[in-house]
Amino acid sequence: MEQRSVHRLGALVAIVGGLVSVWLLTVYLSNNYWVALFASLSFLLFVTISLMFYGIEKIREHSRQLSFLRDRWYELEGFLNRVVHQRDQLSLLVRLLNSFVAALKAETVAERALAELVAFLKAKEAQILLFVPDGNPIWLEWVFEEQKVRRKERSDSLIDPNNVEPLKKRSTVVQDDLVQLPIATPDRNLGMLVIRMTDPFSLRGEEMGFLQAVADQLAVALQRAFLIEMLEQMAITDPLTGIANRRYFERRLAEEVARARRYGYSLGALLLDIDSFKAINDRLGHQSGDLVLKRLAEVLRQSIRLSDFLARYGGEEFVVLTPQANAKSLIAFGERLVERVRATPITVNGGSPITLTVSIGAALFPDHAQSEFDLIRAADVALLKAKENGKNCVILFPGE
Repeated sequence: MEQRSVHRLGALVAIVGGLVSVWLLTVYLSNNYWVALFASLSFLLFVTISLMFYGIEKIREHSRQLSFLRDRWYELEGFLNRVVHQRDQLSLLVRLLNSFVAALKAETVAERALAELVAFLKAKEAQILLFVPDGNPIWLEWVFEEQKVRRKERSDSLIDPNNVEPLKKRSTVVQDDLVQLPIATPDRNLGMLVIRMTDPFSLRGEEMGFLQAVADQLAVALQRAFLIEMLEQMAITDPLTGIANRRYFERRLAEEVARARRYGYSLGALLLDIDSFKAINDRLGHQSGDLVLKRLAEVLRQSIRLSDFLARYGGEEFVVLTPQANAKSLIAFGERLVERVRATPITVNGGSPITLTVSIGAALFPDHAQSEFDLIRAADVALLKAKENGKNCVILFPGE
């Protein structure tokens, strides 16, 4: 309405001006000089005023068009920024998926996810809590100074360490600059992704949708990694005793011999056999014999050092590798195991305690063997000597 009024006013002024000019020109024809001059000036004035109003209208129209174009440009710029951001999000998801495919360990999956998310989101802190199957929860944090993941103590976690069980059923939580997203499959919750943002306002809208997509892909990758770890553990573990099986022992033996050769130290091997185990099976049954093997494995596990390696070699035979041993320390270690087994009676199915004894053959690399095969063969020869010498003893190759 205001624009139309301005336009009409301009037209009215032009008309009135024209009429006045015509009247004055009529007077001019009567040979009045001053009237003619005034008529000419009046005509020019009213023409100027008309053009001015017309120019103002044009300027306002152009201003409206520029304002409209500016608003459209801002909208387009915002749209393009969102498209670019979504492209970057999709690119990150693709990178994560590619890295997850190559990751065989759950901690490797978590490390790659945290590294990418911290850089992309410019987060202040980032942690992943893993609910390890049949194990204690693991806290993993991205360390900015070292640019890698490390395990955190429970007390240092962004998540309440005393409130872990409810987290397994918790949904997404956003509080100020902190977001917690469950890493879950339809079957169970595998962990929790925790991120503290630099800008709390960034935890809104499509960003949360993107983080949820990351958590979903992370859940699939962790489930796969947990399954691979479980299968690997099953492949190297004796199902009865829970210690390493022979297959894993042979691989570990080759590694230990190669390491001892490279660094120039000795490697001791103790081959243990339960004395009169067949009589236990015949008298109590094979199920009771299995329980005896399990209890003995636990006794041996509690008796060795962290640097030692224990495995079930086969049947009622066990083997221990002990790095940087000499003949004296190896014999002393074997004697401690013999005494520990004899001093730990084993009760099966509520019956009378069974006192076990073991015979042990000992050998050293490189003193008695130059390869992993010869090392075990030497320990086996010493074990036969221990059996011949009345059992319940330790013999060092070649029968000393």
